[in-house]
Amino acid sequence: MMISPAGLKIIEKLEKSGFEAFFVGGCVRDVLMGKTPGDIDITTSASPADVMNIFEKTYPTGINHGTVTVVENGILAEVTTYRCEKGYKDFRHPDGVEFVSDISEDLSRRDFTVNAIAYNPERGIIDNFGGQKDIENKVIRCVGEPDRRFSEDALRMVRAVRFAATLGFEIEEKSLMAIRKNAHLVANISKERIAVEFEKAVLGDFPEKLVLLRETGLIKHLAENGGTIDFSLIDKLKDLPKIAPLRFAVIMNDGAADFLKELRFSNKTIKTTESLAAGMGISTPLEIKKYITKNGIENAKLLVHINSKKYETELEKILAEKHPIFVKDLKINGSDLAEMGITGAKTGKIISYLLEKVWEKPSLNTKGDLIKMIGEVAE
Repeated sequence: MMISPAGLKIIEKLEKSGFEAFFVGGCVRDVLMGKTPGDIDITTSASPADVMNIFEKTYPTGINHGTVTVVENGILAEVTTYRCEKGYKDFRHPDGVEFVSDISEDLSRRDFTVNAIAYNPERGIIDNFGGQKDIENKVIRCVGEPDRRFSEDALRMVRAVRFAATLGFEIEEKSLMAIRKNAHLVANISKERIAVEFEKAVLGDFPEKLVLLRETGLIKHLAENGGTIDFSLIDKLKDLPKIAPLRFAVIMNDGAADFLKELRFSNKTIKTTESLAAGMGISTPLEIKKYITKNGIENAKLLVHINSKKYETELEKILAEKHPIFVKDLKINGSDLAEMGITGAKTGKIISYLLEKVWEKPSLNTKGDLIKMIGEVAE
């Protein structure tokens, strides 16, 4: 089972230095599912200090919790010392960690069985909690007692939904019941961390699983404006590109901005979502041109994925024929008007009038026709 040549090199160097080392977590799960792994995670008996001494280029990204980022052949891998965790007063971060020598003890503190599988090319797979069987059966199941796992780290409940939405798995009944019981604990989690998991779930291949946020009661505790999500529309997401604002615009009503602000999404994401939501349902050339002047061509192109075929046809025609859309496209400008003795507020009024006229009939965008139309503007 080949996970990562760079990761394998890291494991070999750790073993040559006298330590154990295994691929662990999502990268193992992904390969077992026939997918290309994303992040490379390695667990080891080496201490963080040992890891930093063994490798030339490292970053102490989470050294207090035993994690060092190692750079090997230009690839980043997180290398974490075997550990157990002590107490979770804030329902998210352990009060302390203790480094241990047994990988089995390390695996026992992980969230879900599918993420608690370790692999070493020489020693094979360590799967103490039935993760391979759960992958085969497409099940998300807590390692150990669900209530304990979720009270330790309440974000795990949102992650369970995220894994369901990205992997297409079902959450095992006991774990699902524990989410319903402990849903209120997510109110203790930072909005930024919730936002990361929510976005990944929305962009998943199985977005219909988002309904679990409502069915478990989680949505009520993620944000005050969680009720703005229209779960009746989530099935539409699977046919859309994996662009967060596009998918957000489809499933959120007028409260989308407030919900996204609560979860502290970027201003760019919020603005794009609002712009796309504002353009849903338009189809006439005039509507499209007005939309573009306010929201830009790129957003107008994204609307092709959620608006009617008529919209797509009209937009393609507008762009292909290079219809005048913006003030700068007019064959007359402020200087021309000034030469005609038109200045001040009247300039803006006339320009707006001319622009609407050429939106309706692009062929009128000639200097001669525009000058003729100036006389039509009411004094």
